[in-house]
Amino acid sequence: FALWQPLVQAIGGAVVALLILVIPTSYLGLSLPVMDRALQGDAVPYFAFLWKALLVAITLGSGFYGGIVTPQFVIGAVTGGAFAHWFGLAPALGAAALTAVLFALGSLLIGHLVEFTTLLFQRIPHLIG
Repeated sequence: FALWQPLVQAIGGAVVALLILVIPTSYLGLSLPVMDRALQGDAVPYFAFLWKALLVAITLGSGFYGGIVTPQFVIGAVTGGAFAHWFGLAPALGAAALTAVLFALGSLLIGHLVEFTTLLFQRIPHLIG
């Protein structure tokens, strides 16, 4: 059972359009400011990772082109920042740690390494000494 691809894309676009009426628009696009806040140790909403993951899943699942590497880092940073206190970590360290874990789980290790170093090390020099 397969749907006509333009219809799938139209449905996916409509779902994302409806979702942006109820979720913060900071999770649209790359969401680098959200990741920056998490890596700086600022408070991150607990469901921030869910909103970003949901938008990425709908976008990619409906056939639109979207990033895989940067959303993976954003999801890791906001999840680590939000739940770091559960493990006794500072929020910035939790964000960096979970970003690194998701980096290691990726299948594009060289690409992930380049993007990880540029995104992470530019934003939190206080964690790298």
